[in-house]
Amino acid sequence: EEVSTNQKLDYCREVLELEQQVATNPTPETMYRLASLYFQASYLGDCWYLTRYAHSANDEICYPDEKDLAAAAIEMLRRAKLMTDNEQLKQKCLYAMAFIPYGEDFVTYVTDDNYNGHYEYNYNCYYYRSMFELAQYYLEHNGNVAYYISHCDILTEFISKAGQG
Repeated sequence: EEVSTNQKLDYCREVLELEQQVATNPTPETMYRLASLYFQASYLGDCWYLTRYAHSANDEICYPDEKDLAAAAIEMLRRAKLMTDNEQLKQKCLYAMAFIPYGEDFVTYVTDDNYNGHYEYNYNCYYYRSMFELAQYYLEHNGNVAYYISHCDILTEFISKAGQG
C-alpha cells in the first residue's frame, strides 16, 4: 500500500491535539491514548521511526533536551489509572505500566573476584514495583480481571515467586 501522508507529521499533530486536551480537559481515556502514542514512538516502542532516524539495541535518551517518551507514557498511564472509575481502563493502565521495559533491571547476574556468580534482585526498580501493583490488583479481585491479565504467564510466574523474594 502506498503511503499518502506524512506519518511523522500526522503523529505530531495527534500528540499536540491530545496534549492540549489533557492540559485543558483531562480525561483518563485521553491520557491513555496519549500514553500509547508516547510509548510507541519512544526508542522502546514499535513506532520508534516516528521520532528517530535509526534504531539500535543500544538506544537511549541521547540529547540534553530530548523528551523521555517512555517516562511520559508511564506518567500518563499513572494519572489515567488514578483518575478513572472504569475498571477496564484501570486494568489496561496497570498492564501497560507493568510491561514498559523502563529503568533499572530487576535481576542482575554478578560475579565476585573468584568468578562465583549469583543473582541480585532490585526490589526498588520500576519493573518490580509496577508488576507488584498489577499482581496486587489481580489478587484483590480474586482473578476476576480481563482475560489478557488472568492468562498472562509472566504475571502468574511473578505471583508464584513473589513470596520467595
